[in-house]
Amino acid sequence: MLSTALSSFKDNFHTLTIEEKRTLIKLMVKKIVWDGKNLHIFIDGE
Repeated sequence: MLSTALSSFKDNFHTLTIEEKRTLIKLMVKKIVWDGKNLHIFIDGE
């Protein structure tokens, strides 16, 4: 069930508006850290 939902999401992501994509990213990303060399993205729930 989850794999089907994720596959459908991947296939339909391009249909979202910019505002919807921004909201989705804000909901998923806990924090972003730049250490001067690498960018670390922490997903909420990790």
